[in-house]
Amino acid sequence: MCIRDRITYSVPSGVRILSLKYRESGYDTEFCGDFRCDNEEMNTLWQKSLRTLYVTMRDNFMDCPDRERAQWWGDVTNEMMLTMYSLSESSYHLYRKGVSTMLSYVDPETKVLQTVVPIKNDYFELPCQQLAGVCGFWTYYMYTGDREFVESVYTAAVDYLNLWNVQDNGLLEHRSGSWDWQDWGDKIDIAPLENAWYYYALSSVKNMAELLGDGRTADEFDIRMKSLYEAYQSFWTGEGYRSADNVGYDDRGNAVAVLSGLCSKENYGKVRDILFNVRNASPYMEYYVQEALCRMDEFELVERRMCERYSEMIKEDYSTLWENWIRAVGTANHAWSGGPLVIMSKHIAGIRPLTAGYEKVEIKPQYALHKNISCTVPSVKGDIKLDVISKDGKAEINLTYPENMQVVLYAPDNAAVTVNGRELQTEGSTVVLKVF
Repeated sequence: MCIRDRITYSVPSGVRILSLKYRESGYDTEFCGDFRCDNEEMNTLWQKSLRTLYVTMRDNFMDCPDRERAQWWGDVTNEMMLTMYSLSESSYHLYRKGVSTMLSYVDPETKVLQTVVPIKNDYFELPCQQLAGVCGFWTYYMYTGDREFVESVYTAAVDYLNLWNVQDNGLLEHRSGSWDWQDWGDKIDIAPLENAWYYYALSSVKNMAELLGDGRTADEFDIRMKSLYEAYQSFWTGEGYRSADNVGYDDRGNAVAVLSGLCSKENYGKVRDILFNVRNASPYMEYYVQEALCRMDEFELVERRMCERYSEMIKEDYSTLWENWIRAVGTANHAWSGGPLVIMSKHIAGIRPLTAGYEKVEIKPQYALHKNISCTVPSVKGDIKLDVISKDGKAEINLTYPENMQVVLYAPDNAAVTVNGRELQTEGSTVVLKVF
């Protein structure tokens, strides 16, 4: 499908048109990432995700360019992840600026991390978006290795998590914030979702504490996590996670339960069915549902869900993705909808850091799903480029990567592997080849 921008001109009768042109302006960054496979729907969706990201970047990450240009932290967290797989490092400045602005609005008395900043004469907190944002702090570190960034956000993250109160049953007392919002749409099972986000954020800040040598906080948060883990199991019904007063299962809470580690692997089978069949999530939370399916190695299901959910956006002769699943609801360019870009590069091409700053990287393409995969990931150490061509039952893998990283490459048996222009030599190589 051809993706193109659309400009509508109203020209008075009698005017002779010599030419119609426009000059686009945008944020100072380069399109460095790419993804291609033998599924054109996925290729179109990746490009539309990138285009949507770009038009929501100016002096801050935007909610959207046409209705409002405020910086909402749930959007920013998703947008930051998209930059890691698509844009040059100059894009990172926008995320760090957003974090710096948010921290400058923390009141020393309340310790609240606000969801929309700058803001005047008010607090504006969406607790679940802020918990997702705290998780995003650690994600940013994993992709960049920026210890100074962790140092800059650490105290505020610890203080924010300490605002939550725990009930006698070990679960959180609900925190409604300024707007009791967890996602667009209805059928939100709030308690499992909120508790899972909190557990996920505890895990992220515990990692920060260990990195910075704050053993006391790491131990305290570990105790808190163990207690919440036990209490959370009260949501398990044998068929999925659900609060007692909720009608039906919600894909969102079950997804974050998987991502946070609250869902044990023995429960994956039941939760997998919920994550494929239940479709309550908006495009914002859809990213986390798809991430959870990938965490469970359900790559065929994630591709099916992705193409089915985004079907109308893929077909539409429009270069960006919508705020909601229905074109008439919300705006036509919302970068929170671009999660599939990350899913394709990170999980279908299988390129992700195993240690902070890409010191060690895993490359694990989904050979069984695609005969051809081509992907470029702009890591902080340099571009990682992967090409896979499968024919006659044999995979040809061409990998280019910076010499200053260690690579764990998964390849089918008898694959022909070329690394940095040479046939792979296992002895003395920085590539660890895992054959299956």
